Amino acid sequence: MSDALQLEAVKSHHQELKLIRENKIFKSQLCIVKKPMTPIQQWPLDFLHSSEKNYLTRTLHEKRYGSYWLGRYCAKQALCHYTKNENLLSFEIAQGVFDQPVVRYLDLDNIQISISHSGQKAVAIAFPETHPMAVDLEMIKSNLVNHIEETMNQSEIGLLRGLTEEYERLKVLTLFWTIKEALSKTLKTGLMADFEIYTVSDISQKSGWFISEFKYFNQYKAHSKLLGEYVLTLILPKRSQIILNDKELELFFL
Repeated sequence: MSDALQLEAVKSHHQELKLIRENKIFKSQLCIVKKPMTPIQQWPLDFLHSSEKNYLTRTLHEKRYGSYWLGRYCAKQALCHYTKNENLLSFEIAQGVFDQPVVRYLDLDNIQISISHSGQKAVAIAFPETHPMAVDLEMIKSNLVNHIEETMNQSEIGLLRGLTEEYERLKVLTLFWTIKEALSKTLKTGLMADFEIYTVSDISQKSGWFISEFKYFNQYKAHSKLLGEYVLTLILPKRSQIILNDKELELFFL
């Protein structure tokens, strides 16, 4: 099977997101990719920029190799749909000083990318620099419970108790984690700052989504959704309204 056919066989979902702010509409592109079923040694590399390929071939740990490949492929799919350019090699996704992804494309620096991967899936969103966003995807796993609880303060534990009356505790804990992880990507801090600055001040529910606000970053909000054994969170400016196809998103996680 050729590399092109192997890439076409990778199961993926993509859709355009509309972001409405007052009298202006921004567009972003969401892509979600499922890990290929073929052995990792057979995964094609021809879509990678030379610097990406060099980094990958120097990475010997199989888990890191797989997550890097999956994240880069997913991100380039999002960028292709966002720019209407089908050539995956047109894009290089470099690493910033904090390991944040940096898009290099036709000498333009105004396209941003956010990437996340967990379990068998990766997600990416491409968006304009003028409208900051971020995404996080987390598989619901019991081994994270103690670590997540340690990052929460008393006000958040109160929110947790309210939600666990309706949802499993592990799902709610994972929800909090994705919210904070996504916010840290928007701020470009990673989870290297005091967790207090990511404090979630409120969570409400609307049309199958959890809408969260923050104590110290009132200009942002989080949209989170339970999708089977995963939690997906999108961060966007508080005054922006997002339009996407929920049904197609849910079907991909069945």
